[in-house]
Amino acid sequence: MIMKLLNMFLNALKILSVSVMKFLRLIPRKVYRRVGLHLLSFLTGVFVTLNVGFYYENIPEVVVLDVPEPIVEVYDAIDVSRITFYNPVWWQTDSTPEASSCGPTVDKQIALSQDLFFDEYGNKHLCGVRVDVMTTDGLILEDYVINDTMNARFTNTVDVMLPKNAVSEAFQLGVKEGSVIFKYD
Repeated sequence: MIMKLLNMFLNALKILSVSVMKFLRLIPRKVYRRVGLHLLSFLTGVFVTLNVGFYYENIPEVVVLDVPEPIVEVYDAIDVSRITFYNPVWWQTDSTPEASSCGPTVDKQIALSQDLFFDEYGNKHLCGVRVDVMTTDGLILEDYVINDTMNARFTNTVDVMLPKNAVSEAFQLGVKEGSVIFKYD
C-alpha cells in the first residue's frame, strides 16, 4: 500500500518537474535559483515526512520501567594512598599515647592525616565519625572511630590503631592502600 502511494507520488513529481522546468526557462536566472531552492526545500520536507511516518509505524510500543531501590546503603568514601597501623605506645605516637586529638584514646580508633582531618577553616569536623577501612588486598576493618590526627608530613593517609599488645601484628600488616567508608549516624 505504502509502496503504491510512493510510486504514484514519484510519477506525479516527474510530471510536475518537467512542467516546472519548461516554465523556469522563461524566468531570469536569479529568480530561477530562488524558486529552485524553495522547490528543493519543499521536496525535502515531503520526503522527510514520508520517511519519518513510515519509520514510526514499525516501532514497538515503548515500556517505561520503575527505577529499583538500591539493595545496599550508600555511604561517603574516600580513597587513600596509605593505610598504616600503629599501637598506643609512646615510641610510636608521642609522650602521651593515652590522649588523642579528639579526646582520650578509645579502642578501635583511627588517625587521619591533617589534609583529611581538618576542614578548610581548620575545624576538626570528623571527630567521632564511625568508619570502615578497606584495603585493596581485601582486609576489612569495621566499626572504627576517627579520633586522632597524624603528623603534618603525612598526606592522604589513615593510621589504624591496634591493641597495645599487638605490636608485631602492626609491623606485619605494613603499609597498604585502600578506602575509608564513612558511616554517619
